[in-house]
Amino acid sequence: MKKLLLLAIVLMMVVAVFADVTIGTGQELLVWPISNINDYVRSVSLFTAAEINAAGTITDLMWNCVYTSPTSFPIKINLKHTTATTLVQDYWDLHLYGSTPVFEATLAVDTPGWFNFDITDFAYNGTDNLLVITQSGPATFDYSGQPIMWWNTPTDPTMFIAARADYLPPPLVPQNR
Repeated sequence: MKKLLLLAIVLMMVVAVFADVTIGTGQELLVWPISNINDYVRSVSLFTAAEINAAGTITDLMWNCVYTSPTSFPIKINLKHTTATTLVQDYWDLHLYGSTPVFEATLAVDTPGWFNFDITDFAYNGTDNLLVITQSGPATFDYSGQPIMWWNTPTDPTMFIAARADYLPPPLVPQNR
């Protein structure tokens, strides 16, 4: 199954001077990592230390949004150091275990382009890999338009997993993309 990595996630790092780290080139339009296409959307992305190539404080996360929505819904983002080099299907709580909550708010993704999430500062050590864990919902899809969609970058299917469901949050994150 084709695996997709979140397109251009920008990690703003403080390393003596401010430096933006951009990962990906944005070749596919998808609903990951955060969307209102279903009541609940969950994803886990694995970024290697080599991709990030810096140590410092992550202060913001940004994704390049194409389709927006005026409807507000809950969004949570967690970050986690890991030595893992691949992701596997597992229970959601196991992905969250040991992670740091860095963002929680109810908001509308209503601006196209780089959408900024001003997170609680996260000290990234520069040697471990990094998990970016997102969950949104419950959300209500506005059927008058498109669901929220982002530019994504095709990648190794073991670097990104996601799930979406209506009515109840999915207990597993089973889909390698």
